[in-house]
Amino acid sequence: MAATQLPARDATGRGVARSSRWPNCSYLTDWRTTDAQIRWDVEVIRPGRFQAELYYTCPEAEVGSRVELRLGDAAVSGRVTPAHDPPITSVAYNRYPAEEGPVKAFRPLDLGVFELPQGPGTLTLQAVEVAGTQVMDFRLLVLTRIE
Repeated sequence: MAATQLPARDATGRGVARSSRWPNCSYLTDWRTTDAQIRWDVEVIRPGRFQAELYYTCPEAEVGSRVELRLGDAAVSGRVTPAHDPPITSVAYNRYPAEEGPVKAFRPLDLGVFELPQGPGTLTLQAVEVAGTQVMDFRLLVLTRIE
């Protein structure tokens, strides 16, 4: 199965913040409202069914928000659970000291399968319900074609 990775570094956001000024290994954080969005300009070369999985962290006190991934009329959604709140670390494998942003281990969340049409569009990840004071920290979206 062919998978496409859409990392936070390639997204544009509204109402969210980057974890670092360097986008290479950044994640999106400070997501607090249903107005906030994470977006990618995409082009679906061949239409079909895709499994959507995102990578997140979320403290126990904040679990339960519902997010929706949408491209045109096609949408899939899921609830941010279970809690996954690993510590923030710095990049430990550099030969020389560097100022990269913080990193942490992210957990996959299965959003389900949806049908994507051929052509260009804007893929949008948005909270439809915020359970606590924040939705989650977001790192990566993976779309896997289902044959």
